[in-house]
Amino acid sequence: MSACGFGAWTVVLAVTVPWLLLRVRAEDGLMAARFGASYEAYRARVPALIPRIRPVGAGTRARSAG
Repeated sequence: MSACGFGAWTVVLAVTVPWLLLRVRAEDGLMAARFGASYEAYRARVPALIPRIRPVGAGTRARSAG
């Protein structure tokens, strides 16, 4: 029974993930065409799919000792 459930989720993920990635690319193109440089700046600041996970050192500010 669980093997059937695992297979169903595998199929769902195999279809959904590529569709989502294509949709994100298409939407990024539309937004960049509409908003130009301000959207590119936004994309540089904000992660695309997984919020709060950023490369090390990205968006961090040095704290002042005091």
